[in-house]
Formats: sequence, structure tokens, C-alpha cells
Amino acid sequence: MMDPPGRMPRVFIAATAFKRLKWYIDLCPFEVGGLGIVEPFGEDLLVADTFLLRQRASNSDTELDAQAVLDHLLRCAQEGGDLSSLRVWWHSHAEGDIHWSDTDEQTIEAMQIDQLISIVGNKRHEFGCRLDRFRPERATVDGLPLIPISDAEGSEDESLRQEIMAELREKVTLIVRETPIEHELVFDPSSTVEFEIPFQEDWPPTT
Repeated sequence: MMDPPGRMPRVFIAATAFKRLKWYIDLCPFEVGGLGIVEPFGEDLLVADTFLLRQRASNSDTELDAQAVLDHLLRCAQEGGDLSSLRVWWHSHAEGDIHWSDTDEQTIEAMQIDQLISIVGNKRHEFGCRLDRFRPERATVDGLPLIPISDAEGSEDESLRQEIMAELREKVTLIVRETPIEHELVFDPSSTVEFEIPFQEDWPPTT
């Protein structure tokens, strides 16, 4: 897949949106993902907001709840929001490296949102950013810079941390998958056992 010629847009991110993104990633023990709002920013783009939707998250993937996505779109439409601005997909690889996995590529293709901004991050605050176009021709611009806008007024980080933690506990179901030890079941994909685990009150540490 070839990158289109011409100037590559820069992707800026609003200060609060960036703080929320980092807290979502830092405070969730597993992978986590969500959507966001993008706005024109001169010749560049601005991620104006990032938010969380109901989902199931494991140490290897995250799955947004389809009904939660539909409910959000309906609510935006009812409130007169611009649905065309909802074209940011972000997710984390937790402690993993920054790259676009096969699952990521499949997710982007399945979304079919033109001019989609995708962001992947990890707990080391490393970020990857790309732009995908589906019309008139399929093209990907990878390696875009993600540039935070400074927060002139500042904000209460601890208050935001508590808000994000409460939101994670409400909307994210943590899933652990295990394969039974019985020899005859080890090679049977359907034998994988899946169970939920809660967010621990003492995790993650506050320092």
C-alpha cells in the first residue's frame, strides 16, 4: 500500500484530549481503545477530543461494544453534533511496542471511515499515528506526528485521573483467556476459557 504523494498533514491533539488518552492507557492494565473527534486545523488536523466506550479488553486485544457505538452516534445526531468529525480511532498496546498489528489493519478496514485518523500508544507514552483514505482510492499515510497543544491554563491531573479511573471501571470489562491443562483440549481452539477480572482498588499505584 503506497503512501500518497504531496504534503503530509500534521496531527495536533488538544491538551485535555491528550491527557485523557494517556490516562486511559496508563490506568488500564490491558489494552484499551476508543474513538475521538477530529477538526480541521489550517492545513493540518486537530484531535479535539478522545473518549471511551463500553468494551471488552484483554492483554492482546480490545473489542468495542457495537451497541455502545450505535448509541453514541444516535446521541450525537440527536444533539446536533457533526457525525463526520467522529473519525478518530485510538487504542493501546499496553506494555507492547508501537506497530500496526494484523488485528489493527483488519479493524481499520472494517470501519471504512474515510479520512480516518488512527492512534496507537503504550504505557511508555510512545505513539503512532496514521491517516487512512478509502475514496476515491485506498491510501494510507503512516508515520504522522502527533503533536500535543500546550495547556496554558493547566488542569487538575489528580481530579482527571479519578474521573478516568471511574470511567474505566464502568465501561471496560477485563477479560482473561486461559487454555485448559488437559492434554486433549490444548490444541482445541474452542476449549479456551474466558473469565472476567475486576479492577483492583490498589491498582495502579497513585505514584
